[in-house]
Amino acid sequence: NELEFERAGIIVSVPNNEVARLMCYLHCICIVIDCNNDANIQCYINYNNWYQLSIDEQKVLIDLCYAFGPDMCHNKVFFQFDGLCPYASNEFYEIQRIRHQFLVAGSILIAGQQRCINRIMAFKI
Repeated sequence: NELEFERAGIIVSVPNNEVARLMCYLHCICIVIDCNNDANIQCYINYNNWYQLSIDEQKVLIDLCYAFGPDMCHNKVFFQFDGLCPYASNEFYEIQRIRHQFLVAGSILIAGQQRCINRIMAFKI
């Protein structure tokens, strides 16, 4: 397969707050595994409204981020590839064709549900 990705991200500003950063991380997960339309997760990914989360909701957020941790995502939907991040520390790409070079699966099993992978996130350190 040919390497064929289309840049699909935008530049965002994340509030300087640990809860907001966790929410942004979860939002990134939702972008790549197509769960942004899941009503149950919306309050946990709106990082600009981080201050609206109750303590109990913050605990749920931490559990979600742990469940979708970097170990689960690295080299599956998140790839360290500096060349794909010319303008920011990370970039999202729509997958035009699944290719062996990145070993991108068509879907991922999360909490017993198959989730479609239609984007990847490249990042640089």
